[in-house]
Amino acid sequence: MAEFTLSIATASIKESNAVVISKFEAGNEQRRLDHPEAANSWNIKASASTETDMQAYRAFYRARHGAFESFTWTPPGESSAVTVRFEGTLNVEDQLGYYDISFTFQKVVS
Repeated sequence: MAEFTLSIATASIKESNAVVISKFEAGNEQRRLDHPEAANSWNIKASASTETDMQAYRAFYRARHGAFESFTWTPPGESSAVTVRFEGTLNVEDQLGYYDISFTFQKVVS
């Protein structure tokens, strides 16, 4: 499995638990977890990247066929890698010869 090792400027995490809430006629409700693990995703930005860096991001994204293939990545502040995939598009914005790159990783829950 490939490992994502390219540099990033910022990573913000979104974490949520899938909770199923069943409401009853008497006004009571019952809650249960749909899955025991939280769903995590990270919005990643690499600002002021060079053309060489931008090409490396594009090559990694294309080699995974976007969201098709998962890979490992160690989030900032974590000591172990997680399995993730791209969620959506790789966004590249040209800023007068430098590139602002943004994308989202979605944790793959097994």
